[in-house]
Amino acid sequence: MVGLPEDLGMRIGLHAGPGYVTKDPVTGGPAFMGAHVNHAARIEPAAAKNEAAPWYNGCCKLAA
Repeated sequence: MVGLPEDLGMRIGLHAGPGYVTKDPVTGGPAFMGAHVNHAARIEPAAAKNEAAPWYNGCCKLAA
């Protein structure tokens, strides 16, 4: 893609549970919050480049 480095990668943290949508007071766009959103954000660094790190019951990382 134009303007993006060729070696750019993504990591995704997955955690199941309720999340809540609210309005971001600065941008006016959607914002997501809740304990499970926080868990997913903390799991994300465990994923390797271009992988997802799912976490179930807070105890075991499964291979993607």
